[in-house]
Amino acid sequence: MILYDLGALWELRWDGLEKFIRSLDPRGSHIWSSATLYPADVRFRREQWFARWIDNLSTFSVGGMLEFHLHAGDGDTWNDVVMNRGDIVRTVSITSIEKTESNLNFRYFDLLTANEQKAQIELTREEVESN
Repeated sequence: MILYDLGALWELRWDGLEKFIRSLDPRGSHIWSSATLYPADVRFRREQWFARWIDNLSTFSVGGMLEFHLHAGDGDTWNDVVMNRGDIVRTVSITSIEKTESNLNFRYFDLLTANEQKAQIELTREEVESN
């Protein structure tokens, strides 16, 4: 679980045996991989793919992030970002939420049908007066 509260970013992880809590830089870029699906060496490899992608990034875009999620890896379908373990356990979709000043923009990409859906929620601010 990733928790953002009062300007602080926290990673709360449970690997099936132990729980871990780690403070993260809220201005940084981060990637997470399931501790129960990927051993530490594979999680490290996936972090390296992400770091290389960030290092080579000239501009950030939601479309670019989708491309990373679709294609990152080294050809090992068991552990690539789009993972397929014999059609028993596999990545079935990629979802992104982009917050702008006035909207939340949702993108859902279904990997099984190659269909994409988009939705937008307008953000409003209400003032609450207390007596």
